[in-house]
Amino acid sequence: MSCLASVSSLAPTHFLSRTSRPASHPPTLLGLRVVLDREVHPEQYARPDFVRFLTMVAPGVLMTPVSSILEACNAGHANPEPLLRRSTRGILPRGGREILFGVGLNQLSDYFEERARSTLSSPVAANLAGSLSAGVIAGYLSHVPHNLSTYKLMEPAKSYGQLFQKFVDTSVRESAVPAFLTGRSRAAARVGLAVLFPRGCVIRTAQIVGSFAILNGIINGMAAAEQQRITTAMREASEKRGREDEMGEPSAAG
Repeated sequence: MSCLASVSSLAPTHFLSRTSRPASHPPTLLGLRVVLDREVHPEQYARPDFVRFLTMVAPGVLMTPVSSILEACNAGHANPEPLLRRSTRGILPRGGREILFGVGLNQLSDYFEERARSTLSSPVAANLAGSLSAGVIAGYLSHVPHNLSTYKLMEPAKSYGQLFQKFVDTSVRESAVPAFLTGRSRAAARVGLAVLFPRGCVIRTAQIVGSFAILNGIINGMAAAEQQRITTAMREASEKRGREDEMGEPSAAG
């Protein structure tokens, strides 16, 4: 995976071009989940629910340093700090974003797919419905952390409070707030609108939904092909044993 894989994360969503992609790493997130599911057994621990929570967030936590390095590789034009120091800028909201991606791609997709199967007869349609639902939630919830991590990476001298205010100012125009609100109520309304109805969220969420649908569809297809291969191998082995038994019966009778 090259540094170019995360180029779209270097600017807030409302500045991204139509051809940009979200800075997530779904294939690795899926791979980490497979390893954790195989190696970690929560029921063997004294606090299984806590262990399940750790395994749920672990893929996102483990991917945070990787995504930080990738994004820092592409931010040298805006932040001249050394690469390792630059990669730590915005790491807290970036970690939140990666955790939301991991949970969305893994647990949420499975959760919605299982419920879609009760109304959709096609496994492919259920898988797609699960991916779309999970992608919408992950994209919506991760939008603010994504923007804060990007701002911090490009403007490390500013505090998170200043960067959040910049996010609010960029997302919500003064004219969008009702005129009868003044003072603190007006400022609170702008913050609420920026967080609940963030600018550019639809475009970025659509990108995440698409990536979830493609990746989960590929995984589902590979799982179906593997199951078919196993079923075919078992049937062929059974048929072979049957032919061997038939050939052995006349010899035993003689």
